Amino acid sequence: MDEKVLEALQRMNVEYEEFIFETPFETTLHSAEMLHTDMEHIAKTMVFKAPFGVIVVIASGAAKVDNKKFKNRFEVRPVMLKAEELLALTGFEPGSVSPIGIASEKLQVYMDSSLLAFCGESVFPSGGTDRCAIGITPENLYKAAECHGRVDVCK
Repeated sequence: MDEKVLEALQRMNVEYEEFIFETPFETTLHSAEMLHTDMEHIAKTMVFKAPFGVIVVIASGAAKVDNKKFKNRFEVRPVMLKAEELLALTGFEPGSVSPIGIASEKLQVYMDSSLLAFCGESVFPSGGTDRCAIGITPENLYKAAECHGRVDVCK
């Protein structure tokens, strides 16, 4: 697990379970298969450009961003960061971005309503590496990621 992810989990004092694998996760589907769950329980982290900084949305692995909903909520088109921008702004490589430990004035983290269906169950965000996932409830993920709010921006 990435150190800043671990520090944030400990600072926020939330329960979680760490899963480490020998082979890297390649896709959301591959992650679900390795974790013996469905894609809906994968908590994917999507990072978008905005004039005021960066918008981070944690959503169910099966959800897709709805351009109209996103624009209505944030007043900007959903444009994902390029790989080099992603690394510079979050400290994580594409495919291993954790929503935990990155919140700041310029990086606002939101949880999409697609994860609310799993309250009390484990969802699986990245632990900050391509071989680590975290099992955590959406409630604890919201707290650990220091979410700025809940949104409904996915289909």
